Order: sequence, then structure tokens, then C-alpha cells
Amino acid sequence: MKKSEAGRVLCSTGWLSSQSVELQREILRFGQVRRLKPGEAVHHSGDCAGGFYGLVTGGIATYLPVGHGAFQLATILRPGHWFGISPLMTGNPRSMTFQASELSSLLSVSLSDINRVVGSDVTRMRSIATLSEQATEIAVEVIQTLLIRDTDKRIAATLLRVSCACSRPITASIDSKVSQSELAEMANTSRHSVNRTLSRLENKGWIEVTYRQIKILKVSELKDFVFGDAD
Repeated sequence: MKKSEAGRVLCSTGWLSSQSVELQREILRFGQVRRLKPGEAVHHSGDCAGGFYGLVTGGIATYLPVGHGAFQLATILRPGHWFGISPLMTGNPRSMTFQASELSSLLSVSLSDINRVVGSDVTRMRSIATLSEQATEIAVEVIQTLLIRDTDKRIAATLLRVSCACSRPITASIDSKVSQSELAEMANTSRHSVNRTLSRLENKGWIEVTYRQIKILKVSELKDFVFGDAD
């Protein structure tokens, strides 16, 4: 993928789309396009602090430490999301592991290049700092989903979240490359429960399940089921 193509994606959605044209140009000037194979890590927990990344295509699985060296899949980021900001702000090592959940491409901006972009410009410093708000929003969305007691609704809400369906037009169908095992891990339930729930949702005509992919056919109906009074 060419940098110009990556720029068109990142300037049309997510954090970079809301920044000034001048900052967009600088980020793209220093950014490097990186292509990842499924399962390939961007960085691991404990790695030294570095730059940050904007997801252009595919999906990035986010793993959180859960104790005794174990990690659990928390969410899957989609195009337009930026990540890696926390170590940039604090200088601390990476606290999470990020890896491609499918064939993906991202724009990587190194720490030294970010410093060149920002310099002593307070406005640009604030713009970069707003990325921490996005990270907080993602964390809150994960917590809100896990607090849903009804298993069917929690699974459906997780599917909507990792498909970025809540920010899409309700008339559009969405292809989400996520396996039932991944969905079970993110929804904190069993694969059997996920299989049962997906069968119910598919019977209603709201989704279509294929190998490692779930197509949301009726976003509005699925949202009503999760957030409304539908059963």
C-alpha cells in the first residue's frame, strides 16, 4: 500500500481526520506504512516506549495482562484507530501487546519523528495528547460491554464493538473478520455460548456466520436487541 492511500483512509476517519491540515501533512510525511501478516506482533508488553500507529486496513488485536504472565484478548481495533500513545506520553515500557488479527496495514510514526513534528508547538502537543482520550473511550466501551449481564446481549454487543458498527450507518451491512473463539474471549464467556448465541441471531436474519467471519446484515436490529427492550 502506498502512503498516499494510507493517508486518504486516516484523514477520512478517526483521530487524524479531526486534526489540522498542517498536522495531517506532517504526520503523513514522517509516517511509514507497515504491512502485517495475521498473528504478527506490532509490539509486546514490556517493550521499550516508541512511537505510535494508525490502523489503515485489517484489525489489530489488543491483549491485556491478566496476571502470572498470561494475556487476554480485550478488543480488536479497526481502521481509523490509533494506538501506542501511553508510552509516548509517559516514557514507560509498553503495557499491552498488539498483534494483527488478520492481514493488516498501519502507519507507523517513530518517537523521534513525533518529536520533530511537535517541536515546541503547544497546539500540536495538545493534539497528540488527545489520543489518550481515544484510548480511554475504547477502555470504557470494553468495560461497558462486559458489564452486560445477559450473555446473548453481551456477545452481540461485543460483536458490534469490534466491528465498529456503532459508528457506521445503520443501513450498511458489515463484514467482521472475527472467530467464535476470539468473540468468546472478548465477551468473557465460553465458545459454546457464543455458538448458541450466533445461531439465534442468524435465525433472526440479523447476521450471517462463515469461517472466521461474521457479517452483520441488520445493524439497526442488532443494536435494538442490545441497547433497547428487544428480546
